[in-house]
Amino acid sequence: MRTFFTSPAHWKPRKWLFWIHLYTGLAVGLLALVVGLSGAALVYLPEIEGTAHQATAPVARAMPLGELARGVLEHYPGFEIEDVRFNTAGDVVELQIQKAERGKGKQKARLPGTDLRLAVDPETGAVVQVIDRRAGVWGFLRDLHHNLLAGKTGRMVNGIGALALLLLCMTGAVIWWPGPRLWKQRAMIQRGTTWKRFNWDLHHAGGFWLAVGLAFFAFTGVEYGFPEATRGVLYSVTGGVARAKKPHGTVEKGRQADLALVVKQAQAAVPDGHIARIRMPEKASEPFEVRMKTAFDGREQGNNKVFVDRATGEVILVDRFDRLSLASRAIDLLGPLHNARFMTLNQMSVVLRLPWILFGLAPGMFFITGFLMWWNRVVSKKWTALLQPAADMPARTGRARQWVRVAGIAAAMLLAARWIWAE
Repeated sequence: MRTFFTSPAHWKPRKWLFWIHLYTGLAVGLLALVVGLSGAALVYLPEIEGTAHQATAPVARAMPLGELARGVLEHYPGFEIEDVRFNTAGDVVELQIQKAERGKGKQKARLPGTDLRLAVDPETGAVVQVIDRRAGVWGFLRDLHHNLLAGKTGRMVNGIGALALLLLCMTGAVIWWPGPRLWKQRAMIQRGTTWKRFNWDLHHAGGFWLAVGLAFFAFTGVEYGFPEATRGVLYSVTGGVARAKKPHGTVEKGRQADLALVVKQAQAAVPDGHIARIRMPEKASEPFEVRMKTAFDGREQGNNKVFVDRATGEVILVDRFDRLSLASRAIDLLGPLHNARFMTLNQMSVVLRLPWILFGLAPGMFFITGFLMWWNRVVSKKWTALLQPAADMPARTGRARQWVRVAGIAAAMLLAARWIWAE
């Protein structure tokens, strides 16, 4: 009796899965290539930009945090501090500041020169490096990878592309299976073959070794594009509970707690951790969100949240990572695992992040090898047949029909190119 396990070629659904795999790959392959390559380029961005800060001991005379922040803003009128980051010794090393455009409400500006990351000297408060997150090659690649240069719409399209990539991994895993006698051969690249056979082997062997990891990155990409929907489904399936939402604080116009007090309160709330980051309130009713880093909490910038009242400086809520359920912790780590920010950035992490480069290159490799297989098997044969005279019709009629077909194909290609260019 023939079954999928023993004779997969005779399994009827396999043909449909193959067509789904083929046309999904042709439809989203170029998108996957672009997103994958840009993601691979961003793996070592902290080292390239010089923002991976490590320290073994605090500086001798660190400037008070509030004084340092006010001094920096004096040189950047119209900007507001969005984020304060600390090194492993607890000294301020980085401020992220943004210029807000005021019109219909308060919106974050996304133009070059409006979103700056400042590396500062914790002793003197001097700005030693300025990184414009919206300008240059790295700003372009960051926006391309996250939003396809199209804001929220691009992020949604990115999520749809990730969902399609996940479908490709699932269908590819099924149609890859050659049977119990050939699976070892299918998982290897044969030597001394033609380039077409090498291309075929690379696609199939690469799928065997990379499909599971690539499916994970695709799934986390779906979560990035549709976070609330994805997490809602995951919490329902696993029985996990979502992390506490940012609470509301006291609203007192013109009153804001000193940052030094905020740090002190957060440190007292999580005594076994060190301060890693402070997210400033965006609205009058929002509190400070302090990230405290503890051992194995799964985020390079800390995964324990302490919410401190903006006006009074009192702790409103402590949300510790180690108090979450196992399912909730696993779901919370999807983002850090996707961008390799679950580990402390150091020399060892440079080596450990190499697989992220590989999986960033993989979608492009699969698209190119798959496209070449399709071209060699389908397009080139049909093109050759179009150019050959038909034996069962007069030469003039045969040539006329051939030219009509060629013109139709050329017109379709031109329309597709024009549409892609317009997009």
